[in-house]
Amino acid sequence: MKQFDVIIIGGGVLGASTFYHLVEAGISCCLIEKNTIGSGITSYSGGIARVFHLDEKQRQQAAYSLDYFQHFEQRTGEPLAFVEQGFLYFPAPENINASQQAVGDHGYGFTSSWLTPEQVIEQFPFIAKEELKGAVWEPKAGYLDPIATTQAWVNAGLRLGGTVLPGCRVMEPLYEGSELAGVKTNLGDIRGQRIVIAAGAASANLLKMLAIDLPIYNKTIQVDLYQAREVNAKMPCFIDAEFNLNGRGGEHYILQGMTCPDGSEHEEALPSHQAISQNTAKKRFNWSNTSEVTGCYCSLDTFSDRESGYADYVDEQKQVLLLSGFNGTAFKFAPYLGQHIQQLILGDSGDR
Repeated sequence: MKQFDVIIIGGGVLGASTFYHLVEAGISCCLIEKNTIGSGITSYSGGIARVFHLDEKQRQQAAYSLDYFQHFEQRTGEPLAFVEQGFLYFPAPENINASQQAVGDHGYGFTSSWLTPEQVIEQFPFIAKEELKGAVWEPKAGYLDPIATTQAWVNAGLRLGGTVLPGCRVMEPLYEGSELAGVKTNLGDIRGQRIVIAAGAASANLLKMLAIDLPIYNKTIQVDLYQAREVNAKMPCFIDAEFNLNGRGGEHYILQGMTCPDGSEHEEALPSHQAISQNTAKKRFNWSNTSEVTGCYCSLDTFSDRESGYADYVDEQKQVLLLSGFNGTAFKFAPYLGQHIQQLILGDSGDR
């Protein structure tokens, strides 16, 4: 098997972005995915891209990423549709003042503003007023098809000479003496100077294989599909930090996600979780009282002790990079994170 500069484990949106950015920089790269491209956590994502965060550094990273998404074809040569839907952020009560201070001009032409309860209801009459304390409004946010986004980056990387191996499962690390030399897979040994772990819910087990101990763990996010015909396409992307809800509208239905309240891991949708989600939604959205739930699915996502996740080397030898643990928020940062890993590896290339 060919020797690569970098092996990327995980064919989701983070692995695909990293793959394209590395190949674009002239780094020989092999992307391996145990199933098919975009079939893991990415396939369950709402594909939301927005700028507003309470943290200024995250706002800067998200603004870069949203601009990238909106000019994706110019950046990569691959066409990709972006749906401008806007974004509402309902802060937890203790963060209302911080949210009001964080709105404004975020660069790249992106802005956000604070709406009073009356302004929210005037613009979005399907928001329930009883519990409303105001919200952040970001008009140029929106969403993309997460699988199409992932495949577009992969296609762009393949066009530039990168290697992609779907159906390739890591069995164990490959060592030469005491030095990490790559991975052993069901398709044979793959050699590489560096390994990027971007494997979503499988990241923790891969770290264990490499004897690297980090506080990353999985939680279940369950998503309900609501049919609210008069509201579907009008419902902005949203995060409700007060009631632990997130989602967006769409052409055919509204997606509403909620982290499993008890923190358990399960891969099948639970009626009990759905009942909690529906009852909670009634506190925020008038449409939830009359809409029909037409589907439900769930997936594991990777969480960590870091608000901004891990995007760095995680071993002393600087051979293993981790791109995981983003607490359910990875998609919107994917352009920035791919570029960030590119710069890390380019900056250290003279050391090896």
